[in-house]
Amino acid sequence: MPLQTLSRELATQISSEFPLLQSLNLSNNALRDVRHLQSLPRSLTQLDLGGNRLQALPQELGEWLPELRLLRLRGNGLEALRPLSGCKRLQTLDLGQNRLLLVSDLRSLQSLTQLRHLFMDGNPLATDRNYRREVLGMLPQLQTLDGQQVTAAEKFNRSKLVKHLRDGKNSKKYGDSVSPI
Repeated sequence: MPLQTLSRELATQISSEFPLLQSLNLSNNALRDVRHLQSLPRSLTQLDLGGNRLQALPQELGEWLPELRLLRLRGNGLEALRPLSGCKRLQTLDLGQNRLLLVSDLRSLQSLTQLRHLFMDGNPLATDRNYRREVLGMLPQLQTLDGQQVTAAEKFNRSKLVKHLRDGKNSKKYGDSVSPI
């Protein structure tokens, strides 16, 4: 029978039996509630919660699992990303096939400076024709987006956009107008 809740008892049992656990796969259950992630070993570097029924994540996720490098959340019902902003060591994040609507919601991922691989395919926001360009402009450290390598041309265009935005901010301080690229 699939798990519907990660209970405190189960999380505590996992932690006591495997105190140095680095990888945990809880995918393809019926999890709706993971508020007891705080009881898991802080040594976790990989967590797979894909294919569940999660609609929200605990705000303290990054505090509870500070070593997390890979997080799979594909195939849930997530609509908000703010709880992920505390996961400072994340390098790979799979958010594919959720309910994420706006590219601007990805701003909460800008604090994840080590993030290199992001999957957003299957979300409503990924259908926007400027999606890839906007995401790469917002998260310039990415090496892959949706499994596709960031090209040299995209890196060049991204650096032009960043420079334009930086110059635009400086110009606006002094009352100058900035023309679009």
